[in-house]
Amino acid sequence: MSRKRPSIRRPSEARRSNHPQRAKSGKRSASSISRSQRQNKPASSPADRSVRSQDTRSNLLHIASDMRRAEARGEKLTFSRAARERGVDPRSRHSHVKSLFYTDSTGRLHARKSDNYVQKFSLPTTRPDVFASITARGSAERSLVGRWLNTLKAAGDGDFTPLQNFPKNIFVDGKRLPTAPYEVQKILEAVEQGKEDAFEQMYYGRGAR
Repeated sequence: MSRKRPSIRRPSEARRSNHPQRAKSGKRSASSISRSQRQNKPASSPADRSVRSQDTRSNLLHIASDMRRAEARGEKLTFSRAARERGVDPRSRHSHVKSLFYTDSTGRLHARKSDNYVQKFSLPTTRPDVFASITARGSAERSLVGRWLNTLKAAGDGDFTPLQNFPKNIFVDGKRLPTAPYEVQKILEAVEQGKEDAFEQMYYGRGAR
């Protein structure tokens, strides 16, 4: 009579038998959670993306102006520092304002002396919460509007010296930038009476391209 040979477990089977079967738990891997979060994250609307894009372009134009003013004063303001101060990703210049900056032989970025980029501004008027929309074409007009806004803000803080030094009878997009003390005073009074943050509104006009 033949004797039955005992079965021999393979090593892999022995290891599996020595460890209890893992119960299914509610835990998910980090990758699956991350993937699920991306899938469930609400997509931004085209309008939201457009606003963010316009804000980025506007800030990049401000960065170029910051760098030009610093150079005119004999100071060094790097692009990365200017971008950081404006809260802008330096890489965004590749998709928004490709010809606004150039790289020298050492690899350093500079703002071009002039450009043709267009930007819209909202200027406060003598009526509370009423703004005049103007389009500044090119770096020269953008610089004038930005300078006028700075002088208006300084006047609001009680310093009328920058306003006195601002050139008279400057027109941008067919609209004159007021410099007479009584006109500026009326604008400041309207700003004070308005419900909106007028200086925030006028500094971040949109539509730069």
